[in-house]
Amino acid sequence: MESVLGEDPVSAAQEASSSEGRIERRQRTILGGEILFEDGSGSLDCRIRNMSKSGARLDLLNTADVPDRFILAINNGKDRLPVRLAWRSVTSVGVEFEVVDD
Repeated sequence: MESVLGEDPVSAAQEASSSEGRIERRQRTILGGEILFEDGSGSLDCRIRNMSKSGARLDLLNTADVPDRFILAINNGKDRLPVRLAWRSVTSVGVEFEVVDD
């Protein structure tokens, strides 16, 4: 069931309730992304639904194959961010960006 604005009300409610423990507010976005497995064995296409300095929500057809840690490629692969899984549902995952020491 979708609202007048075309947004799934269940997803909107989950997003609103999950934001309570966040340090930073996430900006809504619709960006294409790619989940790159750290061992180089494969990748999955995803859509980045929102993002902050510390994490993002990714939508996929199915999240069963999403590993606990991976590289998130955005901007046609120009930016590659190491992330770790924070939560998972059937069609979405929340990730936290990992800090990389220089």
